[in-house]
Amino acid sequence: IRDCLLSRGLGDVYKRQLLKYTIHRCPGGAQGCLISGQDWRLFTSGRRYIERNPKFVCGAPSLGSSTRPCVVYSFGSYDDISFEVGLREAAPHCEIHVFDIDQVPSSEAQRTYNFTSHRIGLGVRNTSEKSTLESIMKNLGHSYTTVLKLDIERAEESILPQLHAVGYYDSSVDQLLVEFHSLKGLKKGLRLLEEHFQLVYARKEDRCPTCTEVALVRK
Repeated sequence: IRDCLLSRGLGDVYKRQLLKYTIHRCPGGAQGCLISGQDWRLFTSGRRYIERNPKFVCGAPSLGSSTRPCVVYSFGSYDDISFEVGLREAAPHCEIHVFDIDQVPSSEAQRTYNFTSHRIGLGVRNTSEKSTLESIMKNLGHSYTTVLKLDIERAEESILPQLHAVGYYDSSVDQLLVEFHSLKGLKKGLRLLEEHFQLVYARKEDRCPTCTEVALVRK
């Protein structure tokens, strides 16, 4: 992680904090990075602190390929775009989409960091406020996602089995970043995903005693 490309503006104290986390090896010798960046709005609004929402990504500068360009879906930002800001710097070639049912970044932030936000949640069926991943991908014209980030407040416990049931894990995602909000959900989720994915990173969330951040890469 000492050689990771993290967005400029992160203080030394924050970087030292990140270095304490256990980093697992990415497959194929790829470099793994905790990705986070400084949102300029935190300075202009007088909020002089760093958002603590890093996510672990393998091989960020080389995500995607000539036949499968990089596409990132980030569910559950609640207008904390520190991960997306950092990923934009680490992987400027990626097409990034941010989804949240409650609050999405302003149009100015979208232009500044070159991503698209959608005020909709992820669900197991289509409703007025939520859509299935299959429907969202179809509407956006995508047949796969390079990186799928889920921070959806325990909804991962219903979403992950549903994605398994429709065959999404067979070929439609390369890296899966999930925040599990309960130990029970973590155990069930990892058992469900172990057939298709290798666990490359895990850490306890410091602001939530029952939460665990994990990153998985397709086997």
